[in-house]
Amino acid sequence: MTLSRGLGVWCVSFAVVVLISVALVPSPTSAAPRPRFDSEQLFSAANDWEPDVAVDPSSTYVYMVATGLDSKECRQCPEPSILIRVSPDSGATWGPPQFVCGIRCRSNNIAGPWQADPIVRVADDGTVYIAWLDNWNPGIAVSKSSDHGTTWTRPVNAGNSGSGWGDKPWMALSGDGKDVYVAWNHGDPYIAASHDFGATFGTPVRLTSPTNSLFYYPESGLVASDGTAYFSMSVETSKGTGPVELVLAKSTDGGASWALLPVEHSEESPGCAVDVCITDEFQAQIVMAGDRAGTILVAYMRNEAAGTPKFFFSRTSTDGGLAWSAPSRINDLGDSGFPVITAGPAAGDFRVAWQDNRNGPTAWNTFFKRTTDGGVHWSDEVRLSDLGSGGPYKTADGYVFPYGDYFGIAADASGTNFVIWGEGTGRGSGGGCWFTKGA
Repeated sequence: MTLSRGLGVWCVSFAVVVLISVALVPSPTSAAPRPRFDSEQLFSAANDWEPDVAVDPSSTYVYMVATGLDSKECRQCPEPSILIRVSPDSGATWGPPQFVCGIRCRSNNIAGPWQADPIVRVADDGTVYIAWLDNWNPGIAVSKSSDHGTTWTRPVNAGNSGSGWGDKPWMALSGDGKDVYVAWNHGDPYIAASHDFGATFGTPVRLTSPTNSLFYYPESGLVASDGTAYFSMSVETSKGTGPVELVLAKSTDGGASWALLPVEHSEESPGCAVDVCITDEFQAQIVMAGDRAGTILVAYMRNEAAGTPKFFFSRTSTDGGLAWSAPSRINDLGDSGFPVITAGPAAGDFRVAWQDNRNGPTAWNTFFKRTTDGGVHWSDEVRLSDLGSGGPYKTADGYVFPYGDYFGIAADASGTNFVIWGEGTGRGSGGGCWFTKGA
């Protein structure tokens, strides 16, 4: 998302009946070894936020992207701009930040005066795909690289002839890279599909009736081995207030039609402790991943009373999201937010990270856990934000503010985890992206 999450002024109520048991299952820790991570490092010395990370399934390449809020390649180039760093050796070394579409986008009629919200994914053959928000309108751009990020194709407008302005894009990619899905919010949820490796996109499909009164924010995406496409979304009023519905969007026909599947419900989140903040800064979110056996695990935040801290839970489904296991609690310390998830190389193996303020309202930290049995048990947590210095927003207790609406996690074929997140002083008011790796 960009610096302003809500654009409208309408408000309606939204009710979803969840036809599943909601009995809470405490999650004991497992016998899995406690993961070990390197100390956190800065993505760059500049003002970067909302990062993501992806691994190449066929090699040792790893890719990190971020929005450089004060970065541009030339005077007429987009600012903010999307930046990428590339590691050829599983994160042992990293190249410097590079512009994905800086000078080339100066006169590109698809590119606008700014870029934001990058999502990066890698196909099985090593082709790298990036989707980003390219100005409010035309909105959604997609570009790809077949030479490990050295050069990039001309961006394609995934929202062309569709919704108009767009916000908060998310991308889901099939293993072979042929099927590319991009979801975004336009007051209603829209999804566009490409079935030619991102060369062209069909007319975007609106998932709901045209109300412009609920905002559907995509927060993760998945294309299963059978071709079924999914996105997880949080649904809130256009004013940014609660309550929040947590749903999945599912398509079994290549994106021609979509079903919305209810998963959970949360009340309005606690407010901010800093001045530079927006109404829905800490609203509940939901993310999902699928393992090699076809099990879907969702990880999400929720509370039961408005203004109270949100706890972190998981659920699993073995039938494509029609029925769900009882909730398993991952974390109940502080107000949890901004979940991310990735599947590991084995069935039942999922890794999650999140941010919470257990140390105080301006002392946030980033944490990691892993399950090897589909969420029945979770490992001991690891605090990833381990440095008490390195920025004016950092102390021994944590950082002042989660810098951005999302961050990134990925795991390679050997099980090594890569995590990158934002730390700052307030919404867009100064900060940086920090990353680590571990197993």
